[in-house]
Amino acid sequence: MTVESASVSLVVGGTARLAVTVRDRNGDEMSPEVSWSSASESVLFASSWAEAGGLVHEVRAVAAGTTILTATAGAAVDSVPVTVTR
Repeated sequence: MTVESASVSLVVGGTARLAVTVRDRNGDEMSPEVSWSSASESVLFASSWAEAGGLVHEVRAVAAGTTILTATAGAAVDSVPVTVTR
């Protein structure tokens, strides 16, 4: 699994949509449910929902600081550092 961003920088109140690619053992792309967690939910909140074009993954900056955002789909995990400024 790969979060398609090496890092994320936001201002407080800002949002960003993230792309995630999950592949099976044969390298074929899959579309499993992805769950998100932030090492500091006081800094960043993450959510996912379905739209006509597919699953949307969005983060919202709540307060200034840094955190690690982790995406999980089954046994697959990837993380991205996030910096939020005022």
